[in-house]
Amino acid sequence: MDSLFKNNNREQREEKKPFNGLFKNQSSSTNEKKESLMPKGFFDDSEEVFELDIRTLEPFKNHPFTSYSGERLKQLCESIEDIGVITPIIVREIGDDRYEILAGHNRVNACKELGINEVPAIIKDLDDDTALLYVTESNFYQRSFSELKESEKIKAIKLRYDVLKKQKKRNLEEGAEEENTKLELFDLSRRTVYRYLKLNKLVDELIELLDDGKFGVVIAQDIADINSELQEYLSIKILEGNILTAQIAKAIKEENRKGTLTEEKVDEFFTKPEKEKKANVKLDDDIIVTYFKGKSKKEINETIKKLLEEHFKN
Repeated sequence: MDSLFKNNNREQREEKKPFNGLFKNQSSSTNEKKESLMPKGFFDDSEEVFELDIRTLEPFKNHPFTSYSGERLKQLCESIEDIGVITPIIVREIGDDRYEILAGHNRVNACKELGINEVPAIIKDLDDDTALLYVTESNFYQRSFSELKESEKIKAIKLRYDVLKKQKKRNLEEGAEEENTKLELFDLSRRTVYRYLKLNKLVDELIELLDDGKFGVVIAQDIADINSELQEYLSIKILEGNILTAQIAKAIKEENRKGTLTEEKVDEFFTKPEKEKKANVKLDDDIIVTYFKGKSKKEINETIKKLLEEHFKN
């Protein structure tokens, strides 16, 4: 990671107010605590931490992750109120005394809630691509992959993929031929990576339904290749209360592969009743020995049928 990041131009920031400590009760183990919270390469012992006016900070443009809200934001506020901001935020300078947040959007929001005017920050000198790596990687380290919304996973993996291709740090398409290929730092299998890359073909309406749990990622993959007009029509059908099952999704995928998928076909798939599975009923051995000893299967079925008809008449 260190090779991806430019060195800070510290001379330009000598006038900034240095930060006196990461903790209210700072100990000699500050660096170890700080480094344990973020990926390797995010901090450097030689980098100075400054106190920045919260009014000079701007969120990262096109930030792909949802900020904390509700109980989670409340818990973060309580933590900061109790022990302060443990880990400095990471920013880059984007203008005269203006900074773009790369890591720490939630901490900044919590500080605003608490009326805190200054936050500890490390100022990085980064190009757009490397700045994007900071944004995606910091979020993946602060939250587990499973915590993210499906829409966040889709955006973040695509952003990361595009940056790695552009920087020529890893060619995923060539790497896909290698066994156990991982998307660097996300620790995802190549199958998962390419599945989420494919989901970028989904229209926004379907991605929202995916987030809402109306269908899963595997089903989403089956419908990702149909054109945007039919995807929008499909989203309307789901919003009307129709359930997109795995069987319907595969039928849609196959019809689309043949080039014959239309709105009428979509309607047909939703109105066509699914085949009912036949019940596989087996009588216990003691019942057969007690009541049907020596009887054939046909005789047993006829007897049971007569008994049931008599039962339901009464």
